[in-house]
Amino acid sequence: DALPIYDYKVVRSVFDIVFALHSPGIYILTGGLFLLSLGLGVYFGRIDLVKFIGVGLWIPHFLLLVPMMQYLVYGIIVIVLVLLAYFGGKRILERFGIRDRLAALVSGAHAIDGAATFTVIDIFNKFEPACTQLGKCYFEQHVLSSAIGEISPLGYGLFFLVKAGFAIVAVKLINGEEEQRLRILALLVVAIMGLAPGIRDILRMVAGT
Repeated sequence: DALPIYDYKVVRSVFDIVFALHSPGIYILTGGLFLLSLGLGVYFGRIDLVKFIGVGLWIPHFLLLVPMMQYLVYGIIVIVLVLLAYFGGKRILERFGIRDRLAALVSGAHAIDGAATFTVIDIFNKFEPACTQLGKCYFEQHVLSSAIGEISPLGYGLFFLVKAGFAIVAVKLINGEEEQRLRILALLVVAIMGLAPGIRDILRMVAGT
């Protein structure tokens, strides 16, 4: 008989590190990996090592989830929303005279988290049989974001707009920093704060975990 690509129970036991997969642990984990990568880049005189290390760590973990992905249509919805936020944020930042690609990335990064939350709660929970018939639904665990989604007539669509708007305000404030290195580092940190939970949320949703 053909062997499975991996043993799901083994993979689950390896990654069942609750603190590292939820806030604030996920920020500490990703921030620590980023600083370690940055330190190695500085040591070897190759700052671009940061992106190669990041991609190198991400690809094998992503491949583990591929066989589990059964709700890709919701991932596509998130990507469309993020692209709208990215280009919309880019246009707004250009009006402030900010034409930095990294600055636009920050706007898109935070939109991922908001778009994933909106999609999984306001779309998946309402239309996907896994939730409506089998009761496998999602909920927002953070108090502030939950309050925003529950009190708004837009549902968690408002949370998505708030996240995208927060990123634009953060970029505008950071852009006032005269020291180029500090400005870039601050933008990277803010981008990580959006990318870490955002990418996690998309992968959990499409994999149905």
